[in-house]
Amino acid sequence: MPSKGVIMAMTAGAVFLALSAGAQAAGFGFSELSAVGLASGGAVVSNPFEVGAIPYNPALMGYHPGTHLIAGVVAIDSYSEVLPASGGAMTSVNMRPRYLPQGDYFTTRGHWSAGLGIDTPYAFETSWPPNTFPGAGVSQPLTSKIIVYDLHPMLGYHIGGFAIAAQLDYEYVRELLLTSPGVQTNGGGEQPGWSLGIAEQLKSWTIGAHYRSATQVSVNGSMNGLPASIPLALPWSFQAGINHAFSRRWSLETDFERTGWDRLQALNVTGPGGAMLVPDTLDWTATDTYRIAGRYRLPGGVTMHFGFAVEQNPEPLARFSGRLPAAEAHLFSVGASQHLGPWALDAGLAYLQLAQQTVVSALAPGTYGADLNGTSAFNGRYRNHAILLGIDVTRRF
Repeated sequence: MPSKGVIMAMTAGAVFLALSAGAQAAGFGFSELSAVGLASGGAVVSNPFEVGAIPYNPALMGYHPGTHLIAGVVAIDSYSEVLPASGGAMTSVNMRPRYLPQGDYFTTRGHWSAGLGIDTPYAFETSWPPNTFPGAGVSQPLTSKIIVYDLHPMLGYHIGGFAIAAQLDYEYVRELLLTSPGVQTNGGGEQPGWSLGIAEQLKSWTIGAHYRSATQVSVNGSMNGLPASIPLALPWSFQAGINHAFSRRWSLETDFERTGWDRLQALNVTGPGGAMLVPDTLDWTATDTYRIAGRYRLPGGVTMHFGFAVEQNPEPLARFSGRLPAAEAHLFSVGASQHLGPWALDAGLAYLQLAQQTVVSALAPGTYGADLNGTSAFNGRYRNHAILLGIDVTRRF
């Protein structure tokens, strides 16, 4: 077993990687799948103690015997602003709070586990007042929204400290909304994918990993009342971590995640026969995410959580979009869990800070035809932050 010096070196190295990496709320991926996950900065893929870690790795069902029902919600209050380079006052948008549902029901008997869950792995929204981007003319984006729910049955097997689980991800695009002055495109769609999780517990150490497959959803809807579709490429992701329990009271986890945002090269709107209606080139790249979380158990059944995460930016400045703007970001989170007999209450609070980003392009609108991404139409200074609150209630039977 590694010495204390090795443990400290591992922890310091993880913190260094997190602090030195470029960060972004990776695309429109939403990593706050439970209150415990939110409170831990998403670093729970190898956490064997909390049922709130199961949405991040279904193999962890094997460490929780019995039947559990978890229900909760995450509320998001976000604030965005831009100072267009073309002049004018700072344009600020404070979107109304969004409430994203989450829940799991699973049972573990003997060596087998089975369950059903729902969460929101992808969510994004921007809403700019008219004339925010004067250089974009009638093509300027106003509202953009993407909400994807994931309904997933799970099946797992565990023996000793080893656990493995597979999951069918039925990804339902509840809404994909893109508007510009006089133009509204709205639609939905669904596509199945799959996930695989593993975990191994060795005394005070637990390692875990989770892979989610990529999917290609054909979002069918309408544009100004006429049939239209938007091919939406959702990325694959791989997350792995190591958790060490220093004592019965406290533990520390460090995670790494790679997300295949390079699959998302465009968000084009097409009409009947595949005719291009609205081009929207993105050229996103794959990203890395670094997470660290701590857990401390107080007397009386209360457990405290804290977390920190940094996520790289998938969006190149050469194709910067005012519709899907990305920037460097850091996530700071805290939370607590209270166990009362068969009941448990989890709460998490997080602050997401995107670094200020100044976009300066010398390419005039029209360089890429009707596609404005990467041109001076979106030049300006961008800032964004959000507050997230998650609450889960668990009942053990």
